[in-house]
Amino acid sequence: MPSIFHIPSLTARSPLFRKTPDHVQELKKGSCHYESKSTHRLRDAKLRIRNWIGALIMTLTLGTTGCSGVKAAEDTPRVAIEKVLATEQSAWNAGDSISYAAEYTDDADFINIRGQVFAGKPAVQQQHAKIFAGPFKGSDITIVVRKFNQISDSAVLVDTDQTVTHFVGLPPGIVESSPGTLVTHFKYLAIKQIDGTWKFASGQNTVALPN
Repeated sequence: MPSIFHIPSLTARSPLFRKTPDHVQELKKGSCHYESKSTHRLRDAKLRIRNWIGALIMTLTLGTTGCSGVKAAEDTPRVAIEKVLATEQSAWNAGDSISYAAEYTDDADFINIRGQVFAGKPAVQQQHAKIFAGPFKGSDITIVVRKFNQISDSAVLVDTDQTVTHFVGLPPGIVESSPGTLVTHFKYLAIKQIDGTWKFASGQNTVALPN
């Protein structure tokens, strides 16, 4: 008869020493409920994915808004205005009166080589649409800054030499500066706008007549 004090032998085959399979629930440390290893791994994976997505969104946000903590350096007045003149040159060569006039303020005044006065951006645009379809159709212009005079933080006088070639004709009363070439001296008043851009508030063009 077995003794009531018999203690079963503890061997490697004993249930007390059998390895608990992954799918069997184990007691979660510091908790009063059970959680399987597979559930624990799934939760960790979800947490890692959320953290990765959060980091990705932050990176994309900084890249698209420029909120990197460092403000982009603003162009100097000369660099900014030279870019405006480059736009004017490209617009002229493309025969694009809208882009050409866009670099003027709404209330700008413009005096052309014949001494005609045009008030306001729409008038500047209409006059250039007329000459781009007429005597200066297909012409090319080169604009070079001759003098740059900054008179305040928000105002600059710019003197340019402008050379036009490949024109089909010239406005009444105007003659070539040299065969096939028209040279003019164009003075601008550039004003810095509230948004930091520069626009021309005034422009006066004078033809360079031959000697």
